[in-house]
Amino acid sequence: MKREQDKLTQKIAMYIAMAIRNEMEDFHCKYLSDEQMKELNPIIRNAVFTALYASDHYEDEMWCKKFVDFQYRLIPGYWEKPTLSDNALRLIRGLDRNCDERSIQKEPAYADALAHYCERVLDLAKEALPPEYHYQSLPLCVIDAVFSIGVRYESTRNVVKRYADYFGLPLFSDNRQELISMNDQESISDFVEKMEKHGIEFFTTEIFCNRQRTSSRNGILKTEAVYRFAQTLKAFRVNYLQDVPKVLTDASFEESIRTIPGQSSGTSLTYFFMLSGSENLIKPDRMVLRFINEAIGIAVNLTQAQGLIRDACSILQTQHPCLTPRLLDYLIWEHTSGRAE
Repeated sequence: MKREQDKLTQKIAMYIAMAIRNEMEDFHCKYLSDEQMKELNPIIRNAVFTALYASDHYEDEMWCKKFVDFQYRLIPGYWEKPTLSDNALRLIRGLDRNCDERSIQKEPAYADALAHYCERVLDLAKEALPPEYHYQSLPLCVIDAVFSIGVRYESTRNVVKRYADYFGLPLFSDNRQELISMNDQESISDFVEKMEKHGIEFFTTEIFCNRQRTSSRNGILKTEAVYRFAQTLKAFRVNYLQDVPKVLTDASFEESIRTIPGQSSGTSLTYFFMLSGSENLIKPDRMVLRFINEAIGIAVNLTQAQGLIRDACSILQTQHPCLTPRLLDYLIWEHTSGRAE
């Protein structure tokens, strides 16, 4: 039995050595002669087989245990974690580009490719989202999403804080893992009632203390855009953070928001979804879809993107246990939108 296992290990070693040899081809052409490569090939094969053999027999042969332990101690701290090679990624991208949603979900290579691409280009060391991703209630998300477009974020932060301070409301939830009880949130209905009671001008000058408009040409006050946004949420019966999934993929809701002057691009809406979601709720926008396309070489739709991000997150959580689908979605969005600018 042991002899058969060793034969299998030899076969696997030959396969791994061949993969290494193929990856080295450009290096070979540039730096090594054929004679040097001929000498190097058996060194690679034997080293791979030795490593595999020692790992297989770690528990029953003392030299194997010493060999494996010694190799692990030699691994430098500055070595990057292994990822799929460029050749492998090109192979994945060469798969059927017209594949449907079902085939993407059944093919783990796509999620693997996305995970490896994320490992390469994103700062996955970030362990938490910014505080504004944990607002206490939905109206704060609306204010932030509308006022943050086209300005420095500090001014938006001040607007949100002024509103919370004026009405004595908490800004952020202390619970970072799940949405707080609806009893502890201000509802959209109550927010709309406040705005109707005090009026747009009062909110603009006395509460928000901000007269920014949604556009320099034909734009409306951002205060009014906030009011219309909140009205739309109320019309679709979205009052609390827990209600957001109702409209996440609702085309009529999105169309209603986009009719608000200054909201036609959908940027505020995407940001609203990002601010108001739970850790497992994601709403990939065009920038995230572009990132996934670059990673796997296939254009995907919203539903496919959501599944791929969740699957990639599960893979990455082995090395980054604090990573969540929403944090990964945010890191992708931050990376791609920053590069676009």
